[in-house]
Amino acid sequence: MKKMKLIALAAMMVLSSAFTGCNNSVGTEPANETQKQNEMAFVIQLPEATKARVAYYEQSDATSYKVQLLKSGTVLKTETGNPGDKIRLTVAEEGSYSIQVTAYKDTTVIAEGLSPVSISLADGDVKVNVKLIPNAKEVGIDVEIEWGSGAETPVLSANFVKVEGSTVAGGTKFAYSGNLYNDDYLKGVFRKGRTVTIDSFYMCDHEVTQAEYVSIMGTNPSGFNNNAAGGEVQENLPVESVSWYNAIVYCNKRSIAEKLTPCYSISGSTNPADWGEVPASSDSTWDAVNCNFKTSGYRLPTEVEWEYAALGGKNGVTADDPTDFAGTNDISELGEYAWYTSNSGSKTHEVRKKLSNALGLYDMSGNVWEWCWDWYDNENTPSIISSTPATGVTSGSSRVVRGGSWNVVAEYCSVADRCYDHPDDRFDRLGFRVVRSAQ
Repeated sequence: MKKMKLIALAAMMVLSSAFTGCNNSVGTEPANETQKQNEMAFVIQLPEATKARVAYYEQSDATSYKVQLLKSGTVLKTETGNPGDKIRLTVAEEGSYSIQVTAYKDTTVIAEGLSPVSISLADGDVKVNVKLIPNAKEVGIDVEIEWGSGAETPVLSANFVKVEGSTVAGGTKFAYSGNLYNDDYLKGVFRKGRTVTIDSFYMCDHEVTQAEYVSIMGTNPSGFNNNAAGGEVQENLPVESVSWYNAIVYCNKRSIAEKLTPCYSISGSTNPADWGEVPASSDSTWDAVNCNFKTSGYRLPTEVEWEYAALGGKNGVTADDPTDFAGTNDISELGEYAWYTSNSGSKTHEVRKKLSNALGLYDMSGNVWEWCWDWYDNENTPSIISSTPATGVTSGSSRVVRGGSWNVVAEYCSVADRCYDHPDDRFDRLGFRVVRSAQ
């Protein structure tokens, strides 16, 4: 097996609570075994060669890391690990990339950073210019390169979390524990007698922001469009006052803009330009929209996907006592995870300001209600039965919204709470987040 010498240059970027600038100092001393116990490594691989550069970096309080390799804003690979683990990232070709690293202490983000990576092949040598994110210093290790293969296919844009699928057997444990009157709407979708299989999918870790919406749609319909709370960035507030119809247009337009295959089709077309004006009232043609859940494009989560992710995925649903809220089972802690009537100041807030749930998803409880794909089964006597499909019932007059918002009390922010609005409704409590299939 032919081996090559790797030439690597590294520059330091200090971890902070936001993306930071770069420091051009270079470290080349190998890490000792004591250091490695508190550090994480990542490896960059190139096509047709395991052309690897191992670099250790440290964040002393971190209990886990997420490392993403990006190209032109698209994430090619996402890996997670604990201090001391080795993260292996594979790219398909030489060029300009970025490394995004997020450090967690339990489920809380304590530091993150983004740094460019220039990867090029040369005669007999590989040069990798890496800007890493260490705590106090950067330590590099030269390694040999072995010919191999294993390039990754681009899968999603930045700030998405992979939610591994599983099969969930419903039960009474999924109902909101504060459901004193046995209300049906507080029992969630995982009902006793219902078994649902969920395929793996990617979910954006935040609600679609005003900036993201404007970049695709060209306008900002939000009611809270010029009154961000102190220290918050207006463009990073969630977009609201969007109808369900607006949300599916955004999904397809974004898919087309990113050269993905759109999920939604109306009258046989996936191009929103062919759909006409977004309806201002209920519209039977738009209500007959089809969704191809297997394509690569953006879409709204199904109600099952939403609740599954809010609970923390596979680990969350298999717990003996699933959390009442996204991230916590203690109502006294809800203010650390959610913006709701007790702490919102009667307005929305910048996304990702509160703690995330176990999957690293933010604002799944509170801030704005989030549109889901599903029809709401019955506005007057809602119920989900064992035979209800994983994508919900096939018709109705309202679409599901989940998660609660800035203007509701705690119980409506519970993971189990089910609510609805008409698909043409545009209220300043209504927003959405997007998902993509992982198949």
